[in-house]
Amino acid sequence: MPAAASYNYDIDDPLSLAPPRVILAFIRGCWAASIIVVLVVIVSLAPRFPQWSMSWTRWSLPPLALLWVGAVAWLTPAFLLPQAAMRGFSRRSALRRFARLLQWGWLAAAVLRLLRYELRWTGSAGAMANVGMIIGFIVGLAGVVMLAVLMERLANWARDGGAEKAFNFAAFTIPLATLLLVFGIPFLPAALFGRFGPVVMLSWLIAVGAFPYALLSLAGSVTLSVVHNYEHRQRQERRSDRQQRHEDQVARTIETMDAERGRRGHV
Repeated sequence: MPAAASYNYDIDDPLSLAPPRVILAFIRGCWAASIIVVLVVIVSLAPRFPQWSMSWTRWSLPPLALLWVGAVAWLTPAFLLPQAAMRGFSRRSALRRFARLLQWGWLAAAVLRLLRYELRWTGSAGAMANVGMIIGFIVGLAGVVMLAVLMERLANWARDGGAEKAFNFAAFTIPLATLLLVFGIPFLPAALFGRFGPVVMLSWLIAVGAFPYALLSLAGSVTLSVVHNYEHRQRQERRSDRQQRHEDQVARTIETMDAERGRRGHV
């Protein structure tokens, strides 16, 4: 997406001075990604209630994973702006490319889990599905870490210190809390680990919840950036108008003085 030709400010200008379409693209991505994360958390926790079947969760996760891939694509657009390129939002950015690509691991893991348990794969097919689920799971986690780093840079661009810290927190805690939740603590008996289950679950909720919190905070900051952008342009236009009126007044004064001097010289 090329930048607007009229945008040519300093390399470290805040996001509020970017073209409106750049700002609106990030707002759309923040809201889409935060909604998908909340839905995934709800679907993942729903089997704890007797009214919800685990089968429903297995069937729900693949479409949600696909929507997540699309939301990340919305959240990581590329722009031909030096301000965007220096933060990883360019077509050549390896961080942006891998942050998008690795999200497909979630879809692969969700599909394999659905096939493994709904079709009751056993033997070598079941073993291969289990290995594929683990690989997809780890790949997806790596993608989330890269996405959090990219979002931390976006928060810095938007001058949102709170979201920047939340994304930094999520980048470190989501992988650890998720791995503990799924695989447990190595060398710790399952019975003993069960005592720490509520603590691990709470830690996972806090870690994962930091991501949509940061996204919504960032969306709010970027939304305010639209207002700031408009106000900045209005101030620039008013300043230019005042300067132009001043220059016109000076020119008219000089013309009047020249005419007066010419009249007096003629007399």
